Amino acid sequence: MESNFGDVKSGQSIMEEFYQARQNKDEDITSWGIRIEEMIQRALEKGEIQENKKDEILRTKYWKYLRNSELKNATRVFFENSLTFEELRKRVRREEQEMTVSQERKEHTKQINTMQRDQQFRILNDLTEKLQSMQKQLDVLTQEKVARKDNRSENVTRDYKRYDNRPQSGNRRTFSRGRGYSGNRGPYRGRRPFPQDVYHRDSNSQHHLNGNQLLLMGSMRAVKIPLSPNRNQWKTFLVEW
Repeated sequence: MESNFGDVKSGQSIMEEFYQARQNKDEDITSWGIRIEEMIQRALEKGEIQENKKDEILRTKYWKYLRNSELKNATRVFFENSLTFEELRKRVRREEQEMTVSQERKEHTKQINTMQRDQQFRILNDLTEKLQSMQKQLDVLTQEKVARKDNRSENVTRDYKRYDNRPQSGNRRTFSRGRGYSGNRGPYRGRRPFPQDVYHRDSNSQHHLNGNQLLLMGSMRAVKIPLSPNRNQWKTFLVEW
């Protein structure tokens, strides 16, 4: 029966297979420990190794060929403390679970940070768009204000020109304020008075000044100037015209 269904490999072949064994890429640490433990058990049954050496061979093989270098470094202290194979295997599995939880926590934190960063970017983009929209509205309002100001300036200039170019009736003339103008501070003291309220008529007309007739001849004209703001006192002057 053993020749038909039993293990036909020699103990030496089993040990060679054991020494060449490595943890596979898709093999977890539990499967890795079970696989090498089965090899040692077969070698032990073939009488290839002694029972008292079994544990040391297993624990050395198991820890030395772990694929995860981070896990291997984290459990080095357990291996160096000469724990049994079974105890070492438990510590390694426990450490792997803690590392997995820690990694998941880091990934979760990273995802949260990414989501928060994306949300902050969206808020910043919204604020930027709103600021740009407000700036455009402000530019439009500024342009409209400048346009209204220009229109008012054009209207004032146009009205001024229309007023300045209006036709003069009769012999009425306007007088500018020259050096001899003294406002309402008293009678004129210069050579040629130019009061605001001067009324001219041609040389053949007569002026009724303070109820007296005065015949104006030649280039002389009579002008009447108020001596007080309420114009209840007047004074008449003859000026050359």
